[in-house]
Amino acid sequence: LNFDYQIRNQITSLDNELYVDFILDKDFQNSEMDSTRINDYEFYYKIFRTANIELTVPAGYKVSHLADKISVKRPDYSFELEYKQIGNKVIYTKNIIIPNASLKQKNFKEWNEDIKKLKAFYNDQIVLVKN
Repeated sequence: LNFDYQIRNQITSLDNELYVDFILDKDFQNSEMDSTRINDYEFYYKIFRTANIELTVPAGYKVSHLADKISVKRPDYSFELEYKQIGNKVIYTKNIIIPNASLKQKNFKEWNEDIKKLKAFYNDQIVLVKN
């Protein structure tokens, strides 16, 4: 499925810089597990979420900062998120997979650490500067 859309209020301008946050679906950003829970967590279904989004850098600007790639591969889940610059485009790719629809209680600490990495990626804005 391919489509074009425009979003508003996702760019902050300061002096010669633009701060861009165009990720709307911040999957699992608030999904830390309660450390006192004693049972495994069961999701409603298996999860395979993927996205490929392009941002065209406006004329007269160049990319000065992109968040570092995240690549987490665990037995119960994997997160792979990345920005790449190709020409005048920034390409965002996301793959979040929870293949068995469950998370073992013994892995909650690891999960919570990985969710913090995910949240940091989501909160790290793209920075564009005027040429």
